[in-house]
Amino acid sequence: MLVPMATLVPARTDGLGQMAALPTGWRLWVGLLLAVLFAVPVSTSLVLATAIAAVAMTAIAKRQIGGQTGDVLGATQKLSECVAWLTIAAVV
Repeated sequence: MLVPMATLVPARTDGLGQMAALPTGWRLWVGLLLAVLFAVPVSTSLVLATAIAAVAMTAIAKRQIGGQTGDVLGATQKLSECVAWLTIAAVV
């Protein structure tokens, strides 16, 4: 969920997604570093697949609604999780 939070503006001025906008400071890099550190020992393809899923969802949200909402963040999490499980199943 870090990708849409850091790269998209909130699509609406109200709602929980508006409060979830992440500044592109050190918090983004710490979150990405922790995600990669925990996922790389499992599989580098896992990191690549989930990153592609997150970027794809970000592109769709930007094109269709012009930003991120809480629903976009939740959908990004679910899509990334499904892609991660499918990647693990394919690798194993």
